[in-house]
Amino acid sequence: MILATKAEALICPACGQKAMTESQKFWLGPLGSRACASCGARLSISWADCFHVNWPTVVALLVLRPSMKLGNLVLELVDKYTNFHAAVTMTLFIVLCLIVPIGLFTTFLAWGAIRVLDRAPRIGLVVRGAPRSDPKTPIPP
Repeated sequence: MILATKAEALICPACGQKAMTESQKFWLGPLGSRACASCGARLSISWADCFHVNWPTVVALLVLRPSMKLGNLVLELVDKYTNFHAAVTMTLFIVLCLIVPIGLFTTFLAWGAIRVLDRAPRIGLVVRGAPRSDPKTPIPP
């Protein structure tokens, strides 16, 4: 669950005390865990919350290759059915196969980075192996 403040995200769900520092939480992930400083419970971050924060980065990686292939396909069609000069064909290649895919990749990656910087410090801790405490909690905008 995404919490309102960073301080709330450092509280252990098992004992209610501060579990770790921000720099220690930075190294947590869905596969890694750390013991609570107060009670010793193994704490982690849920997969769902991690994906909720990072999905634009995944989309950026998935969009890059198909958009380059689509650019190549359009370029082949243009080259086959038109009589453009080599300069026009090269310009189309640069725009369709390089600028558009890299622009889409950069846009999604930047959007993902902004979401990670804003929301990642507010991801709530979960006790390792336990289900998400409140899956119906609305995620703040």
